This record gives sequence, C-alpha cells and structure tokens, in this order.
Amino acid sequence: MDFAQDPMSPHMANTLLAQVAQDAGQHWYLLCDSAFNNHSVDVTYRDESANCYGQEPVLDLARGGPRLILLHQPGDTVSVAAERLAPWLSHCSGRPMLSVVSSPASAHDIAQHWSSLHLVRTESGERYLLRMADTRTLPLLAYFLKPAQWAAWTQLLARWLYIDRLGDLRELPMPVAGVAPARAPLMLDDAQVDQLALYAEPDSMIAYLSESMPDMRSEAEKMRASHWYQIVDDVLEIARQHGVDRIEDKVAMLRVARLTRGASTTDARVLEMLRSKRWQPGAMDDALLATGVLG
Repeated sequence: MDFAQDPMSPHMANTLLAQVAQDAGQHWYLLCDSAFNNHSVDVTYRDESANCYGQEPVLDLARGGPRLILLHQPGDTVSVAAERLAPWLSHCSGRPMLSVVSSPASAHDIAQHWSSLHLVRTESGERYLLRMADTRTLPLLAYFLKPAQWAAWTQLLARWLYIDRLGDLRELPMPVAGVAPARAPLMLDDAQVDQLALYAEPDSMIAYLSESMPDMRSEAEKMRASHWYQIVDDVLEIARQHGVDRIEDKVAMLRVARLTRGASTTDARVLEMLRSKRWQPGAMDDALLATGVLG
C-alpha cells in the first residue's frame, strides 16, 4: 500500500525529545494508529497503553483502535523517553500513523474523554468515523472543525504534535482561550463533510492506483512519496477546474503526470487543451497524447 508518506527525518527524534524536555512536567503519549500496523510484524502494546476504541460506541473497532502509549511522565529523564521512542519511530516510519500529545491527564482518561467524539453526525443523520490518529487527515481537523468542536478534542491536552508527509515534526494549534468545548456527538455541516471529502481525494486516488495499477505504484516509488502526493493533488485540482469527472480521464492525466514527473501540470499545451475543451469524456489519453507533452 502506498501511503504517500516519506520516512521520518533523521532529526525528528531529537526535535521531539527537546520538546519533551521543555515540558517535562506533563505526561507525553505517542498516539499510534493501529490500522496501519504491518500485519507481518508482531506489535505488542504495554499495559500502560490505552486503546482509544476500548469503549462504546466504538468498542467493535477496538482491534484496530489507535493507542495512547506512554512516552514520558513527570520525574522521568529524557533518556527514558528516548528508549521508549526509538522502536516506535522505526515501526511507524513511512506510514501516517504517529502523533504525540502532552497532557496532565492519564492515557486512560484521555481515551475515555475521546470515546464519545470518534463518531460524528452529519446534517443528513449519517454517522461518520473521524479518524483523528491518521496523520494524513489530522492536520485538517484543527482547521475544518469549528472552534468549539476542536476544543472538545483538545480539552484534556496541552499540546498535539504530528509527523507530516515529509517526515518532520509539526504542531497543531490549540483552541483560543475561552472557547467552550462542544458536546458530543459532534455535528458536521454539509460544508465540513464536503471539505473532508475533497481533502481525502488525493489519498483515495493513490490507494486506488496502488491496489489496482501496480505500474503506477512502482513508478511512484521512484520519487519521494510526498512528491507523488503533491503531483496527484495538483492533477485532481486541475481536473476539477476543467470539469474532468470520469475516473479513467483522471487516471490518464495522472499517468502523464507520472511520466513527466509533474511537468504536465504546468505544461501550456496541456492546459490549453483543457481550457479549450479539446477532449472527449473517456478519451483523455488521446487528447493528452495529441498535445505532444510526452515528446
């Protein structure tokens, strides 16, 4: 599976441990999304970890539930945190499954508080699992959730950091002081649902290509995963701008973008062909070939 995630930066561990040392009076926990565990590797969680899906209404998902794993507690030295951190960095590198939170609360208290927030409701009455431990979508939550909704998630936290697509450590903004947390279940309006779907489209397309078109996956592995993600994101944005809706036409655009290492997304011949509608639905591959973009 292609997760469009670069390996972790070699400096990431030291950067994180410096943050732990700076706020050593807090508890620090790794938030590991078990859904991305490699099933060929035995992953054993210690007793002090807390399963974020360990209570209703998401108890039936507990097997793949995100885990809060102790990294540091007040009184520990940074060297202890370093020992705890090392195996998880190796395990999670290249997969969008690791973030870090600090809090005065216990891991079990945080997991219990979150238990009623995982399932959100839409205006049409549907329920949706908000996968906050998936670091591909986690950065969006701080911005597309309303302030009170984000405050509900962060109510027990002091800080929330995550590993971005480049393998670097980033920090999410905390809510403005004084914002009252929303009550569960959180309600997403149609605009929020649309925004989440739009943001998820590049990753969904990458997963589709990885599973159904091995040649696309192997070519993607010749470039940085984050670069491939950016190319896919650019192509899908161009497709939206020009009314390209059919999956086979989007795939044709992605094949050309892959072969040109993204150059087709700014090629004047390709953009003019799209603007002037010199393509037929279902025949984008022929229209792209006619532009001469492949030489």
